Amino acid sequence: MPNDFSKLAQTAMALSYDDRVKLIEAVMVSLDADHLDKVWNQETRNRLLAYRMHGIEALDFSDYLKKYEVK
Repeated sequence: MPNDFSKLAQTAMALSYDDRVKLIEAVMVSLDADHLDKVWNQETRNRLLAYRMHGIEALDFSDYLKKYEVK
């Protein structure tokens, strides 16, 4: 039996593109900005450390965007 999240996600995916964007914006506004800033700051520190220790490699931004090009 699907849980509430599964039902909500299924309903959200049935919305039009514009309505999904509006839904995302509404949810984003409800989030705690200070908490998100702290989490994102820690994530960027972790990524920089991993990059410096050769745990991850940098990608050229234009190469990264290619995967989102409409063909």
